[in-house]
Amino acid sequence: MSKTNAQQETSKDFIMIPVDRIRNNPLNKWKEEDLQDLKDSIHTFGIQDPVAVIRSEDEGYYTLISGQRRVSAFRELYPDGMVPCHIVGDATMPTDIQQLRIDTGNLEARESSIEEKNIHRADVINTLMHMVDNGELEQRQLANEISKYLKLSPRYSRFWRTVFVKGTNELKEMVTNTEISPKDGAKLAVLPVEEQNKAIQKIKNDVPVKQAIAESTKTSKPHQEEIALDDIDEIMSKYNLGYATGPSIDEAEEPIKEQFDTYEPGDDESDTINVVIEWCRKIVSKDNPTQEEWDAINACKEVAECFQ
Repeated sequence: MSKTNAQQETSKDFIMIPVDRIRNNPLNKWKEEDLQDLKDSIHTFGIQDPVAVIRSEDEGYYTLISGQRRVSAFRELYPDGMVPCHIVGDATMPTDIQQLRIDTGNLEARESSIEEKNIHRADVINTLMHMVDNGELEQRQLANEISKYLKLSPRYSRFWRTVFVKGTNELKEMVTNTEISPKDGAKLAVLPVEEQNKAIQKIKNDVPVKQAIAESTKTSKPHQEEIALDDIDEIMSKYNLGYATGPSIDEAEEPIKEQFDTYEPGDDESDTINVVIEWCRKIVSKDNPTQEEWDAINACKEVAECFQ
């Protein structure tokens, strides 16, 4: 294929490709339910939105990234037909990127139960974590990438990240299977493994989730830096504060360290605020903050901006 043709194929304009030249992607594990309604729609209106494909290693063939159900339905109706396609890459596209595109595309396009959605959300997070392990993604970017790909709020994304970074495999399964909410799962994930296992066993023995969490946190209180993110969210909720958009930490008019060093909590402030202030005093001296620490720094900055 010439360079000119390749540039035309990867442009925003779609091209028509014979359906027998389009192959399913083996990475797509989503089930294909009854296609009759989709076939009826395609028979009446055709394929309205082009599907996404990448060029295969075999000349003239393409592999699906999104739109597998539409192509399957179309193939049954018109085995010799042409399908509108966007070319989004070639066979060199990394497997992890293909998997992310497949899972997020299906999450957006398909109607499915919360249980099924959670299974594929877990797949997306595991793919992102694999990219971190391979050096393709920085640890501090993980929460933002979860938010971007799963279309979740930054706060909710932190819950998922905490569960999958710190939680036991059994805890991850319970969150994925909707036995425990991501928020409650995150509260358990910051506990030592032994306490996580005790709480999980209580929940399996029909102890209410909130009670199991309360009993576990009493016997093993997390370190301040581990609970700081939940405390920040609690402060935001308590004072009905929205997340502000402001300059980066480096662009702030007054250094973050000076703001916290000169702050003196009042007698009527809660222990929660004192925990956050104490944690922030520790974090400003760190040269290479972890993902949790970066999140907390930015969240604390946003809280401060609400009072300016």
